[in-house]
Amino acid sequence: MTELASPAGMRRRKPDAMKPGPLPFSLRVSFSLSPDDGLRGVTPDDTLFMLLEGVRTSGSLSQAARTLGMSYRHAWGMMRAKEQKLAAELIVKQRGRGATLTAFGARLLWAQQRILSRFAPVAASLEAEFLAELQEDLFAEKETLRLRASHDLALPILREEIERRSSTTFVDLRFSGSEENLKALAQGACDIAGFHCARNQRKGSVQHLGYRRWLKPRENRLIRFATRVQGLMLRASLEGQITSFAEVARAGLRFINRQKGSGTRLVTDQFLADEHVQPRALIGYEVEEYTHLGVATRIASGAADVGVGIEAAARQLGLAFVPLVPEDYFLLVAQSSLDAAPIRTLLDVLRDPIFRRRVAGLAGYDMTDAGEILLPDNALPWSVPASKA
Repeated sequence: MTELASPAGMRRRKPDAMKPGPLPFSLRVSFSLSPDDGLRGVTPDDTLFMLLEGVRTSGSLSQAARTLGMSYRHAWGMMRAKEQKLAAELIVKQRGRGATLTAFGARLLWAQQRILSRFAPVAASLEAEFLAELQEDLFAEKETLRLRASHDLALPILREEIERRSSTTFVDLRFSGSEENLKALAQGACDIAGFHCARNQRKGSVQHLGYRRWLKPRENRLIRFATRVQGLMLRASLEGQITSFAEVARAGLRFINRQKGSGTRLVTDQFLADEHVQPRALIGYEVEEYTHLGVATRIASGAADVGVGIEAAARQLGLAFVPLVPEDYFLLVAQSSLDAAPIRTLLDVLRDPIFRRRVAGLAGYDMTDAGEILLPDNALPWSVPASKA
């Protein structure tokens, strides 16, 4: 099979006379609250968890059942049958007041959602890896855009819009920490590296020291993706009581951290340094999650009291949120790749009002300047004099 070069150095292959059709493929976690029964696909217990989530958000089993397209009688029977098998109540019906989850039902739901939050970025990466293995046969006429990015709620929307707009582009999207992504671009292992940078970072700051070894200002260009807000995510009952890491430490609250190398971990460490708080003063500093939603789920489930994340994740799970710093999410790309067709498609999507409106539905996102191309030396906060920041 003959290889064809593209402007960005990405590879295209001349297709064979016959090739497989499109392959629908996705990975998901399936839950069964029974010994292994050999079931595959959506199990009855997956439906049960959807009912529990519906009761949590609507306060009504009948409303949860309607949302799933099932009768109230069927939903009630499913719930009672599972309660008998588990020997524990999952919901409590209140005359004239709908239904609520029991403490056990809530904990069961939060445990499931925490697993899902951990699995989501892994699943997305494994999906991309699986399809990339078959790229020669399935996507022979397409150019592959290798995107390595820090996990963000808007990135799946970006991938969807790129592939919808261009039938000749396959987006290989995989999630990892910001530092790891920059390293991958510097070593030629991807075409675009997604990372985020808080606006309070200056020369010598934690993020600056973590990122600088992989940035090549003369060869790279930044594409603005989104502006988000990082802050403290707290149990709803702590609303208005905590505004800083020093107060978190003094109150002895349980903290949940992000993994080493993530942009959010670097932001956290910078705030600790600025407030003169030792990491060991935070109970749980060494306990890590891998996504904003993972941290938020831990707090919502009662397994922790506070963590750092974006506003969208906090609002999604009903947590209190204390804004700390705006941050820019950038896509780093080689200047020589800007004229490649997949990059041009990406820029078109970022500048499209339809895409911007979809992302604007996430709390705390600003897409006003999405698609703007910037010089690293002009855009990164440690390159801007403090008096002009």
